Amino acid sequence: MADGIASKIFLVLLLLLTSCAFQTTSINKRLTTAKKSFIHVRVFLQEEGCDLASCSEEMIPYSSASGVVVLYKKRKHVLTAAHVCVANNAMLGTQEIKGYDARFTLIDRYSRQHIGKVVKIDPSIDTCLIYAEELSSPALRVATKKPEYGEKVYNIAAPLSIIFRNMVLVFEGLYSGEIGRKAYYTLPAIFGSSGSPILNSNGELIGLLHSVHSEFHHVSLSPTYPELWNFLIPLPSNTAFNSDQFF
Repeated sequence: MADGIASKIFLVLLLLLTSCAFQTTSINKRLTTAKKSFIHVRVFLQEEGCDLASCSEEMIPYSSASGVVVLYKKRKHVLTAAHVCVANNAMLGTQEIKGYDARFTLIDRYSRQHIGKVVKIDPSIDTCLIYAEELSSPALRVATKKPEYGEKVYNIAAPLSIIFRNMVLVFEGLYSGEIGRKAYYTLPAIFGSSGSPILNSNGELIGLLHSVHSEFHHVSLSPTYPELWNFLIPLPSNTAFNSDQFF
């Protein structure tokens, strides 16, 4: 009898361990796939009105950020934070840069560089889309379900420009809810993390890291899931989803 009970306990433990190992392997594979969509965004300044082909002035490195390839109107774009982008070629974040235009270099995991152009920006949710020709990186899928309180999430980012080709840092944290138009995640962040994707356990996009708490850098902020959905997926008839419509 004792041997039978021991055997059953052993089988249960074996099944649990096998299940956990399978889940871990599955998540790792999904993150590896999602990483292929990551883009390192470099921002340069160049004299206003200067033609890229003929300008004698070199571009001045200004900032570094993170981004990810997504589909927008059936074309590949790079999603990043609005403060990384330029509004009307006159404002870079909150600092006015007179006499200069911003140039965006989008670098994929093979170190291929693409020149990007801002096509859509919403400063109210700190979100931006940059378009570039011939982006070969796969587009990251957007989740069809908003995160639940306490759900484990993942962040792929290049903080402080710590990135080298296929080596991209990955962090994990928890979804902690919303205040107004901002979603809160327990994810560490610093300069360079802006614009990085926040993923669920399926490797799907649920958020966009755009800022961090000024006194606690393990609390990061993102547009809420419905806000991000509405930004990426324009709906006909001027309709839009709200939080209550997401399950």
